[in-house]
Amino acid sequence: MSSELPTDHEGFWRRQFSLSRTHLQLVFDVTFGVLMPIVCFYLDPGIIGGSISASFLHLNVLVYTLSILAIITLSLWLTIGHRAKSSGGIFGGILLVGAVTSFVIGLVILPLTLIGIFFIIGILGFVPFITAFVYLRNGVKAIRQAGSALGRSALIGAILSSAVVISALPVIAQWEANYVVVQSVDEILGEDSIAAAGAVQRVKYFRWIVDTDRIVLAYQQESENERRDRLARAYKEITGEDIEMRL
Repeated sequence: MSSELPTDHEGFWRRQFSLSRTHLQLVFDVTFGVLMPIVCFYLDPGIIGGSISASFLHLNVLVYTLSILAIITLSLWLTIGHRAKSSGGIFGGILLVGAVTSFVIGLVILPLTLIGIFFIIGILGFVPFITAFVYLRNGVKAIRQAGSALGRSALIGAILSSAVVISALPVIAQWEANYVVVQSVDEILGEDSIAAAGAVQRVKYFRWIVDTDRIVLAYQQESENERRDRLARAYKEITGEDIEMRL
């Protein structure tokens, strides 16, 4: 019996990364690679959104964009991947980036996940680790499939180029969004009421990456009633909530 265990173990892992796909694997990949990530983002109590944890407050665009691209890529791979020979390297590069992104998300929120277990919903915090495995498995399959149609250098080039492009675009978008938000909040906190009003209108579209607590702290420290009222109105317009409740 002991001599058979290693063979069984190797057989299991070979099945996970083999080019063939079982029906159960397909169901598992769709569930934890597509559906559950969407459910987790939808039910997010503020961990990614920033109202509970500031870990992703200035990385929301990056996290959401990379996650969406990974979900779309996995969906395409599961649908038409068997026909994608030489382009498998591109699929593989994107899915590997998605695997790293999901694993990092799971790692960062792990302390909150362990606390949230007592409230049941915290179990969802382990989903990113499972999703990372799904992306890794399919990324490896895509690369192996492309390896039969491409040379070594071409395959490596396809993997690296797709990974760099798919990572660079969200990073640039995140940098631009952060710049607009920081500038707008500075104007809201400034003395120019006209500029502040325009800044409020701009920042409303980036509510989910705005550190609105800067406005709350400025309100708390302000002694002039007129400016306090302006800050309270700005906070209300951006968040839809009363600043005194947040304070």
